[in-house]
Amino acid sequence: MPDGMVILTRTFDLLTWLLPHCERFPKAQRYLVVQWLGDTALDFQEALFHANAQRGERRLSHLREADGFLTTLRLYLRLAYQWQWLDSG
Repeated sequence: MPDGMVILTRTFDLLTWLLPHCERFPKAQRYLVVQWLGDTALDFQEALFHANAQRGERRLSHLREADGFLTTLRLYLRLAYQWQWLDSG
């Protein structure tokens, strides 16, 4: 696998882990928080796909966008973990 593709594989792995775990969130919070997490994770992966297809300044722009999505995703994951909706396993 080319080195540039590792992040795409790892992001896919994150999504396959995250989405089933979100089904265990408390019912009252599930829709809103799962929507935020899922949308942000998918937006992150999409920005990576777009960056992978570009070169130069356009690639850098998409990577910056992906970084913003990743920062937001980290916040949502930290909150879900803090609220004990996610385990470390």
